[in-house]
Amino acid sequence: MAIKKTRRSRRSFTVDLLLNKRSPEEEAPDIALYRLGSDGKAAEKLAVAKQDSLELNEDWQDKAGNLALGPNVDKLAELRGVQLMQVRAAQAMPEWKKTKTIEVPHHLWPHWLWHRVCVTGKVEHCEIWPWFNPGPMALSRLPALDLEIGPPVFRICQPICDGIVEIYERVCCCHPPPIIYPPDWLEVICKSFPEICGPNPDPFPDPGPFPDPFPDPFPGPDPAPFGPEDLDPQTARRAKLAAATIDPAARPPLSRRLVNDLRTLRQLPQKEIRPFLELRPHLHHLWCHCSLRKVGETVINPDGSFEFCYWHTGTPPGHHHCTTTYAYKVKQYIGGQWIEIYDGVAAHDYFTADELADLESYHPDAIECGGPPDPEVEHDKPFVLLERIGSTQSHRLVSPLQQALTGINAGPLAANGGLVDPAPPGVFTGLYDRPWGKTLGLRLFIEEGMKALGARYYRISVVAADNNGNPAGGSVPIPLSTPRSWAKIEYVAGLPAIVADVLGPLTIGGENSLYKIPYWADGNWLSNQYHQVWNTANAANGRYLAIVEVFDQNGNRLRPTGSAGAGTSKNFDYLHWRDAANFDTVPFAALTHVFWTDNLPVFGDIEDLRLGGDPSNEECQFLTGQGNSTFSTGFRAFHVNGPAANSFMLDWRLRWRHGLNGAWTPLDYGTQNVPVGLAGGPPQESATETFAVMLDGLEPPKCAFGLHLWVRAKHTNGSRRLEEYDARDDAAFALEIGP
Repeated sequence: MAIKKTRRSRRSFTVDLLLNKRSPEEEAPDIALYRLGSDGKAAEKLAVAKQDSLELNEDWQDKAGNLALGPNVDKLAELRGVQLMQVRAAQAMPEWKKTKTIEVPHHLWPHWLWHRVCVTGKVEHCEIWPWFNPGPMALSRLPALDLEIGPPVFRICQPICDGIVEIYERVCCCHPPPIIYPPDWLEVICKSFPEICGPNPDPFPDPGPFPDPFPDPFPGPDPAPFGPEDLDPQTARRAKLAAATIDPAARPPLSRRLVNDLRTLRQLPQKEIRPFLELRPHLHHLWCHCSLRKVGETVINPDGSFEFCYWHTGTPPGHHHCTTTYAYKVKQYIGGQWIEIYDGVAAHDYFTADELADLESYHPDAIECGGPPDPEVEHDKPFVLLERIGSTQSHRLVSPLQQALTGINAGPLAANGGLVDPAPPGVFTGLYDRPWGKTLGLRLFIEEGMKALGARYYRISVVAADNNGNPAGGSVPIPLSTPRSWAKIEYVAGLPAIVADVLGPLTIGGENSLYKIPYWADGNWLSNQYHQVWNTANAANGRYLAIVEVFDQNGNRLRPTGSAGAGTSKNFDYLHWRDAANFDTVPFAALTHVFWTDNLPVFGDIEDLRLGGDPSNEECQFLTGQGNSTFSTGFRAFHVNGPAANSFMLDWRLRWRHGLNGAWTPLDYGTQNVPVGLAGGPPQESATETFAVMLDGLEPPKCAFGLHLWVRAKHTNGSRRLEEYDARDDAAFALEIGP
């Protein structure tokens, strides 16, 4: 707040400031005099001290009412009453004029020193995988499981990018820790944290033995994810029971570090307690007087990190037996409201300013970043590239470097041209050569330097492609025109809000379907947003070209200097992401990639059951034989499209189980279309199994069975395998070994 400059009054006088008990080597604070309002808060800055002196005006004696000395700040709202030396002007002014001195008590002036403090950290969403993946189950008791010495658990953590971090400062001041006998320490701990005392000192009870993770019974490079059908019946039941009985609000989780330290503290000999505590500021609240206040909040960075700096008043951290630590709360905008997904205050999860605060949220609704980080591109010019499709980085796309303005024109495309994740030579199985399906999110990397060159808009168009990667049969590119807006975090009336910024489509200078470029410097954009979405199901299956262009504020197309094609020349490059670490320059006025889309599901069907190879398609089947009699099935599993000998079917698997609570047992597995005739001709016969194996251990030797066929598709939208294009079929029968 600025001070009005006025002509020096005859009623002015100067006083010296005496900071009580200040030694010559101690820093002096920057001090100001304020007029207080009727509410007791600073209303006006009257004067600022210079060289340990302060110029006052006798007029303030009658007009000011109450005065206060305090730290010199620009924002009066930052001042707190406990920081100020408050006086009545009518009493203090005559005394100050007489003595020419203002003495500031020692308990005040050290707290008028300002220190720039910065804290940093990262935010992650974690899930605990003991013997099963709990998914959205309540995890409030599980985070501490990985503290135990014993069977391992799996903690999977991913960065959180979108949200607000609130910063809380805790100052604890006390004498050096007194020497207290261990029984007294136990009492202190149990009073503060009853969760770790009592008959069971572990607030997170052991859920039971941890068997090894269940391996996929079928070989192959892409085992199926764990699910209920992959667990043995007992484990599956325990998983469902835990998900249905653990109360997420039963007790707030404690900091893993705090629990570890308190457990250690309970076991330490007396002589080791004091040095142990002095090295752990996050435990000082056990014997110190502490204050807690919110000092600010900040937006999480796109990589999940955060930083926050503020001016701290008072002595530096650690001075005069005071320690300053920080706790954090994290909020995300979920379901139309701000939800607190992490509470470090409740968890007693405190960090010093020098520590990187590693914040782990176990909230089931927390939203992860959802995509890989931006690539590190070392290039001497501003650039534009296709960064990723969904979560798939574009270098995984089988798209050769373009050789023409209007297409790829690289000669005949490879058999897998336009697919994702090319198979190594000689490999025809696994999640390779995958087609694109459903809606694709297209994300560009428009380097910030493009803004200075005048780039304001972009456009993405698609056109059917021929086998050379050129527009098919004279087809012309059609711009994608789905309305797009990006969300960002803004503060409205001092509160965080999610604000949508419409990107397009716009018509500028006669050019249609243009979209505003959302530069990172223009806002706190939420992560994992796409520049365009492409619904591939709106057109026939096959190869397409996706074409990227950029434009200036008047709708003029921009082209790289020296490149072929129409447009205004600018000193930038289009880049083609060749592999994980390398990029190629595209010398044309547009950037083009080829895609192969497919939206047909796989087919899977159990057609018959076989005893000794003889098929039967009867609805109800009770098969009787001897121990060496064989069981098999006739079935079909295929996808009609894909490169030769490498269809868009990932694999098929057959397995059987006893009727109630039986474990799934593999019967057959394959990665090629069966039968060769696909929908025509007789079905494929599966591998066989003997009655003796299937009825092993049962007495009498008979049982009901379930048979399951699962055919998996390769299709992806760049973020996940499209499981909805899978096919499943089931059958039931009974076996008996007769006399």
